Amino acid sequence: MRVKLLAKRYAQALFDLAVEQKILEKVHGDLYQKAIDSMKSDNDIPKKDYYVCPTCGYTVADKAPDKCPVCGAKEEMFNKA
Repeated sequence: MRVKLLAKRYAQALFDLAVEQKILEKVHGDLYQKAIDSMKSDNDIPKKDYYVCPTCGYTVADKAPDKCPVCGAKEEMFNKA
């Protein structure tokens, strides 16, 4: 019975990780697409501050959120890039 419980927890952890990765890839993809669009239109990429969560890699422009929407890390944990 204990093995089944551990297997279920492991499966849930893997699923949660996959969901986090999907969110992160969408965020990163959007950032790259904005850069590509700026280059194609021969515009400079607007200078912005970016903040990166050291726990999961979530990246956001302008201001770090109060709490990471992916992993829950606090605002003060974010690194300015």
